[in-house]
Amino acid sequence: VESSRGRGVTTAAVGLILEVAAGHPEVRRVCGRTTPANVASQRVMLGAGFHPSGRDPEFLHYEIDLRA
Repeated sequence: VESSRGRGVTTAAVGLILEVAAGHPEVRRVCGRTTPANVASQRVMLGAGFHPSGRDPEFLHYEIDLRA
């Protein structure tokens, strides 16, 4: 939603997802994807500690290892 952009909502949501995931020992990795044009989402994932893990014709793929 345009009115929420730039307010850290997605960054906070990704942080909460990682926090919940880390609380489950069986979850070892969290993956995400975004389109190449969505630079803001790429920044959020990189800022949260994700690293690029591949791409396909439509998406860039990211992941973070929670047990490293």
